[in-house]
Amino acid sequence: MRKLFFLIAFLILSYLSLFTGVGSVSVIDILHDAPQAKLLLFATRIPRTISLLLSGGILSVSGLLMQNLVQNKFVA
Repeated sequence: MRKLFFLIAFLILSYLSLFTGVGSVSVIDILHDAPQAKLLLFATRIPRTISLLLSGGILSVSGLLMQNLVQNKFVA
C-alpha cells in the first residue's frame, strides 16, 4: 500500500514537472500538434525532468553507500 502511494506521488510530481515553467504548455496544445509547444516540451521540459529524476536517484544511492561506509547503526 505504501509503495503504491509513493508510485502515484512520483508519477503526479513528474507530470507536474513537465508542465511547470516560464512558457505555458498544456496537454491540449500537445494533442493539437502545436509546434511551439512540442518544441518546448521535447527540447527543455523532458530532459529537465529526466535529469532531475536521475540526480535524485543518484543522490539517494550515494547517501546509502556513505551511511554503509561509515557503518551507521541507525541505517542497519
